Amino acid sequence: MENSLFLERYFSNLKLMPGLLYSWEPAIRFELGDPNEHDNKKYIAGSNERAATLYNNLHRPDDECIIVMDVLEVDLKRKNLTPFLNRSQHFRIDMTTYEMEEILIYRFEIACKADEIAVLKLLRAVVNSDLGVKPNIPHRVYILNKRTQTIFHVYDDRGCDVLGSNVETLRPLYEQYNDWILDYDREAITRMFKG
Repeated sequence: MENSLFLERYFSNLKLMPGLLYSWEPAIRFELGDPNEHDNKKYIAGSNERAATLYNNLHRPDDECIIVMDVLEVDLKRKNLTPFLNRSQHFRIDMTTYEMEEILIYRFEIACKADEIAVLKLLRAVVNSDLGVKPNIPHRVYILNKRTQTIFHVYDDRGCDVLGSNVETLRPLYEQYNDWILDYDREAITRMFKG
């Protein structure tokens, strides 16, 4: 599978799973949802806007990417990727399975150009997953970018982890969107970029 080769080359020994920030350096955790925003519509819009902004700053339309989607066995009926695929393209979707804490997980993988997938629609569905707003999907989605050698993972409306093969890859995001960095992890992230 392509994601294994990508990880082996740029992120040795990293496993794609929740808590990526704590599994790799350099990495940044951005806060997507404004905890001070009490208007639900504005909160959701702000979360989606930040996710799209970070994604667009890291990806070009012709970048070669690998989209990895982990689907819990209980959610397998909801794995429909069709709304996120460019129908003029033909995709090969690879699938493997693995277990985590005795739960069977199906991992789907699509190698594509960044503009061949409706990624912003996909990210919006991930952001909406815990909010009861449609569209939404309960799956974990990782976007691996070969050009930037990065991993982009929106975990829900609260945040997004971005991992890089080196500090300089992430420095523009760190500098431009520093005020979006999650305060809880700010000190450790700052040390990575200052050290």
